[in-house]
Amino acid sequence: MATTIFGHRGCPAHEPENSPAGFRYALTHGAEGIETDLHLTKDGVPVIIHDETLHRTTNGTGQVADYTLAELRQFRLPNGECIPTLADFLQLVGTAPVQLNLESNQFISAKRNDQTVAEYYHDLVG
Repeated sequence: MATTIFGHRGCPAHEPENSPAGFRYALTHGAEGIETDLHLTKDGVPVIIHDETLHRTTNGTGQVADYTLAELRQFRLPNGECIPTLADFLQLVGTAPVQLNLESNQFISAKRNDQTVAEYYHDLVG
């Protein structure tokens, strides 16, 4: 049985957790998979953030679910990046040969406008 190397929340030893920079670092440094976490915004957009609250990993406060995506865009990760959406994350990963482990403690429908997640991904990355 082979061991698979995952970038857990990207690579938080080098970049802020669940940041685009952390995911890019993991992808360019040999990660065979990426684990990340999803929460829904007030308007139902899946965003990449571990905690239900903003204060530990951003300059914001309160619950992720209490903000729309537009409102969340005002908050920054420690490196100045915005909280990425699932679409941002999937575009960043593109067609890289990595396994994805997307975790959520919330119910996130596998359908978005009658598309499966796989179809949604394919539409984003081609």
